Amino acid sequence: MTPQDELKAKGIRVVCDATNNTPADVEMNRVNLDIVFDLSVMDKLRAEGAAFDRMLPELLKTCKGKYVAVSKGKVIDKDADQFKLARRIDAMPGVQPTLIRKVTDKVVEDRLESPECE
Repeated sequence: MTPQDELKAKGIRVVCDATNNTPADVEMNRVNLDIVFDLSVMDKLRAEGAAFDRMLPELLKTCKGKYVAVSKGKVIDKDADQFKLARRIDAMPGVQPTLIRKVTDKVVEDRLESPECE
């Protein structure tokens, strides 16, 4: 399975960058990719963000400084290392999309990251 096929299986559509690279270049990871999420995935991530915000006061007492994974409105895992957490979540069937966010009392901007891009 190609990297593009793996992303498609997760509901992610991959588009080439503005330099008009060929699909072969894209599949060989010779170019940077723009990843466009379906709107339904973005809506789910927004809902997970709202759930995180509701849980934040309690999370600050129990998980401050750690990263938590939120799926279906609940914390399903936590770790001090966001990439270890992401790898574990990625290996779990049926928990995509999942929001991973650091528990902090500071305002943090969400970023879309992938352990494959480390």
